[in-house]
Amino acid sequence: MASEDVITVQEVSVATTTPRLQPEEGIKPLDLADSEAVSNLARGFLAVLEPELVRVHRSLEELVVNQDEMLASVRDKRLQFEDTTKMTEITTLLQRLPQCRQNVSVLAKQMQTLSKRVKRLQVCEWRMVW
Repeated sequence: MASEDVITVQEVSVATTTPRLQPEEGIKPLDLADSEAVSNLARGFLAVLEPELVRVHRSLEELVVNQDEMLASVRDKRLQFEDTTKMTEITTLLQRLPQCRQNVSVLAKQMQTLSKRVKRLQVCEWRMVW
């Protein structure tokens, strides 16, 4: 690239607290560019860049739509996994239910046996006291 092909633009920002310089009386501001030339340059600039900007805008809209679809899909999949986990837990509990019933039945019989023994001991103890 030749050095004259390279164009550099330096942007200078002015703080809002800096007072604006007013032209002195009697001195007219320089009219560096013809308004028609500026208008033609602006139209040319837009003619060159507008198609690319429109293409980028459409691509961005498409990207946003695809991103929303992906987000919805991920949410659905996450809910499916949560439901699968819950269903697995419920299935496991239902499979353990007969075993739990049997354990409760065994405990109930043991408690009845202990209750009968305690009553017998109380009766025997009662007889000894009298």
